[in-house]
Amino acid sequence: MSIPALVKGCFSSFEDVIQGSASSEAVAVTEQRWRDEAGRFRIWAGNIGAHQSGTSSLEFRLRNALRAKGKIVNLLNDLSRALDDTKRELSAASTDGHSSTELPGSQEVRTPLSALAMGESDFMTRHPRTARTPRTQPKRSF
Repeated sequence: MSIPALVKGCFSSFEDVIQGSASSEAVAVTEQRWRDEAGRFRIWAGNIGAHQSGTSSLEFRLRNALRAKGKIVNLLNDLSRALDDTKRELSAASTDGHSSTELPGSQEVRTPLSALAMGESDFMTRHPRTARTPRTQPKRSF
């Protein structure tokens, strides 16, 4: 799957999670926190052209760097899966009235939603090199 398609899918998933968190009272993560995370992702995607197509896109710049492109695709797939898991968890929490991370006997399951609630989910902090993907600078003539 192409990088712009994955990024657009993540944008859509973030919107679904934001709507789900707004309608669920049993979730420890606020709607504003999800909006902040989605905003950070939009800034990252905009800064490196991950959502664009054509010669200014990240995919075009990585056309010969298969390892870097593969890593970006894998990270975007991971983010997409985490957002899908979170959507399912929010849906379960809104129908059950409690978070699905809670288990009898005070055990807790580590999910993307619980990680974000505990402040552990910060994509840009965990993957700082992703934000510095090389960008071809236009040639200037003086």
